Amino acid sequence: RYMQTLLDYVMVSPGLRDRASDWRIWHPFDDPACYETPELRDALLTASDHFPVSVELDI
Repeated sequence: RYMQTLLDYVMVSPGLRDRASDWRIWHPFDDPACYETPELRDALLTASDHFPVSVELDI
């Protein structure tokens, strides 16, 4: 039996949050695009147990 938890936090100031058009957690088991790209999936799983987060800002 497995339990998934996300304990890391990303803090974004209110001014930037208002400009955020999209955000993504690059988790290969929760993101089909990551999982379906073997090179990306393997790199994410090999690199760390923390996955990158990206935010697109409209500036």
